[in-house]
Amino acid sequence: MFHIIYMSSATVPFSPADLQSLLAVSRKNNAVSKVTGLLIYKDGNFLQVLEGEQTVIDKLYFKISLDPRHGHILAFFKEEIPKREFPDWSMAFRDLNIDTESSPEGFNEILNNNCTDLTQLSGKVRAFAKMFARK
Repeated sequence: MFHIIYMSSATVPFSPADLQSLLAVSRKNNAVSKVTGLLIYKDGNFLQVLEGEQTVIDKLYFKISLDPRHGHILAFFKEEIPKREFPDWSMAFRDLNIDTESSPEGFNEILNNNCTDLTQLSGKVRAFAKMFARK
């Protein structure tokens, strides 16, 4: 099993509808490719964890790096992992710009409360999610 944890900045604004569209396509494609992960969005910035077979993850990351909607892409970790961090999520999602009551389908409570309760995440993902939430 392999994962990539990266951050990027949107080159164009993402509305809630744009995020929903992105998630719908990503979840469909990820399910087919057996990719799981997490996507966090705040103020035009993304933090994403992608996990799966290394060749699949490498191809997906390369595709994302060519996507004109993403800029300033920076991978923090590209490494083998003992098991999936998000085995049940084709793409967990949290938009830190909106409150939980108006959250879209697929919203994940794991990053509720301003990222203070991250006990279900590994140390690396937890540290980056906390750092990202403070920006």
